[in-house]
Amino acid sequence: MMTDYEAKALDQLNLWQQRMQKKPSVLNRIAKSIQGKINAIIPEKVHTVITDIIEKMVKAVIFGVKYTTSINWLVMHPYN
Repeated sequence: MMTDYEAKALDQLNLWQQRMQKKPSVLNRIAKSIQGKINAIIPEKVHTVITDIIEKMVKAVIFGVKYTTSINWLVMHPYN
């Protein structure tokens, strides 16, 4: 016998599985084709550089959010 939680989780899993196994739409196939062509044109070194830059930007944003959130908390709760 399943609990309500387990039944809901199983329903969600089945919906997710259906979405993952669904055939890609025309727009998705076109986008993938264009992306493949662009990737074939751009050298691997450029891909690597862009990936590294984006990774560093994300890390900087995460650090900034942690830092500003800490400052805001300290300003709002100076005696804790």
